[in-house]
Order: sequence, then structure tokens, then C-alpha cells
Amino acid sequence: MLYWGSGAQRRTGDYDTPEGPVFNTAAELTNARTGLGYFGDRAFASLSLTFEDSRFGLPFEDIFHSHGSEENAHGHAEPEDAGGGNDAAIDLTSRRRVGRSDLGLRNLDNDFLQGVRTGFHVIDVADDHVDTVGGVDNVDSRISNRTYIKRTLFYQRQLGHFTGRFGTELKYRDFDVTGTETLAPRTDQSTISAFGYEEVSFGRYRLQFAGRAERNDYKTAGRVPLPGGDVGTDLNFYVYDIENFIFGDHTTEVVNNLRVLDIIQDDSRFVGFDARGSVRLGSQAWASLGIGYVNATLTSTNEAVPRIPPLRATLGVDIPYGAFTVSPELMFAARQGRVFRDETTTPGYAVLNLDASYIWPRQHMAHVLSFTGYNLTNALFRNHMSFIKDLAPEIGRGVKVGYSLRFF
Repeated sequence: MLYWGSGAQRRTGDYDTPEGPVFNTAAELTNARTGLGYFGDRAFASLSLTFEDSRFGLPFEDIFHSHGSEENAHGHAEPEDAGGGNDAAIDLTSRRRVGRSDLGLRNLDNDFLQGVRTGFHVIDVADDHVDTVGGVDNVDSRISNRTYIKRTLFYQRQLGHFTGRFGTELKYRDFDVTGTETLAPRTDQSTISAFGYEEVSFGRYRLQFAGRAERNDYKTAGRVPLPGGDVGTDLNFYVYDIENFIFGDHTTEVVNNLRVLDIIQDDSRFVGFDARGSVRLGSQAWASLGIGYVNATLTSTNEAVPRIPPLRATLGVDIPYGAFTVSPELMFAARQGRVFRDETTTPGYAVLNLDASYIWPRQHMAHVLSFTGYNLTNALFRNHMSFIKDLAPEIGRGVKVGYSLRFF
């Protein structure tokens, strides 16, 4: 049995120049690696873990986000108080975790194979764009990239002039970007490949040739895969007790044709649920039904909290066909008759919407053409949560067409 491990840590401050230190050029790097393994005459196996955390300052990037930059005597733009008093900085942090397991056989008593090796890798990487103000970090954007790799390799025994190896590889990658700089859509990549390498030896000369067949499938625009089968369900139940809940109470006073609100506070309790179920209609199509309800009460008077949505439901269908997806949706809302004091009741309604999109992915970009049709039946309805529902109904029939180009 073998054991191994290593680690390192490095820290640097802002580096100096003949003109003085360059603000926010400090860096930190910490890494560690450990593992254990067994290597016998025939069998071998190993397991290793790698950890790496780093943080690097991005000098001068804050200039482009600040209106207080100015020219110094040498014509260089520098942030205000660049001599060290500036407490705002922009950094890039990275967290990398790698797990790897390998096992195999060697010195086989086989006329064709000399050995076989199979391995499974998990690589989890998260990169954060961090804004630091007053010593407090705020993650502005995050890029997460998790990859699973299963690789099997067969080693050929020397047969005359020939030797080589061949194998298969399966890979799944989950890539996502969140935050203010979302430059790429969420992408799920599935890869299956087979490869081979052969070598022909003629004494001092060798002829080598290889081939690889690979298939890649990409799912973009964040269609979330549903669980393990043809049915998926999700149920959330909640109870919130909120002290001194702030809300607006309509008064009889009118200013500019609008009723004045009296902002008051009271203890409240919210009890509700959200449920969603999905069922597969075909190889790719899904139908989903969502239902939600909340009962909100002022605990001191047992009155209803104003502008609380009624019982509502959504029935939708997601139908992908290649790069094209169409998703009709029917929204229902019940009558809201549980109201606060002078608040008016709101009738129930049903609204038909339609979303459609076409995604054309390329190597480093994706073209997205989208279509949205809302309230297609031109239904007259009012939203109970709207402050102006007694003055104006919700928007009627409309269509929106969009095109976006996403780089990654």
C-alpha cells in the first residue's frame, strides 16, 4: 500500500514599481494533494484528491467602474486614493476540486491484451468575480463547471510488428454562469467517444496512426432535466411568522386620481404551499401542472393581509424538436374574496401564453431567436397584487420577438 501527499501556500502583496506600488496586485494560492494506492503483480488501484484555492487581484479594473478616476502626472489613469487608502477592489477567486480513482490489471495471460485500466474523474471548478468594498466581499458573477469522466483503456500485447491501445470515454459536463455578467447560457454537454492508437515497428523506423470517433450533445438555455423516470413531483409547504410586517392601507384621500396609502405595521402569519408535477408525453415532450396558495393573516385582528394572490395554477407543455422548443402555457387564478378592510375583491381569470425559441449553438457562441405571445385570447383580467387594479386591468394580447447572440 502506498500513501502520498503534498501541499503549498503562496501569498504575495501588491508589487512595487519605480513609481510606487500597483494597487490590488496581491495574490494568494493554496493547494493540497493526497492519495493512496495499491500496486501488485497483477492488480492495481488508486484514489487521489486535489484541492486548490486561489485569489488574484485585478488591478485597474475598478477604474472602469468608477467616475472618480483621474490622470496622474505620467498620463496614467489611477483610482482615487490609489496610494493605499482605497478600500474597494475587484478580485478573481477560483476553487478547484478534483477526485480521481483508477483500477486495472496488468501482465495478463492473454494472447491479445496485456492490460486494462479504467478510471473515473470528477472535476469541480468555480470561478467568482468578487467586488470588495469596506472589507466585505460580494460575489458579482460566478462561473461553475463540473465534469464527470469515465475512461477505459485497453493495452495490446506486442504481436509481431504491431502494438497499440484502444478505449472508450464517457463525459458529462454541467456549465453555468450566474450573476450580473451572464455571458453564456447554462449548458449540459454529453460526450461518448471511442479511440484507437496503433504502432508498426520496423527496427529503427516506426509507423504510427490513430483515430477517434466522438459524439457531443449540448442542451442550452437552461432547460432543467427532470429526475430518475416519466413522472416528476415537487411540493413545498411553508409557515412564516413575521413581526411588524409593513403594508399599505388604502385611505379615502385621493391625490392626482390615485388613492393615498397609509403605511402601517402589524404582526402576520403566512401559511401556504407550492406544488408542481410533470409527466413525460413522449421521448422529449413534458406536461407540467403547478398549483400555489397562501393564506396571510394579521394575527392581532385576524384580518387578511392586503394584496395577497388567490389560489392559482399553471398548466404548461414543453415540446422540443431539435434546436426548436415551443411551450404553450395556460394560467388560472381563482376569485380573491378574502380582502383587507376597504380592499375590493378580484374575479378569477384564465390567460393563455406561448413561448417559442430556436437555439443555434456554435463553438464559441449561440444564436437565440425567441418568440413570446401573451394573453393570446385578449382576456380582460385584473391582478389582485396590483396597486392600480381598480383603475386599470392587465395588458391585453401582445407579441414580443427577440434575438440574442451569446458568447462563451
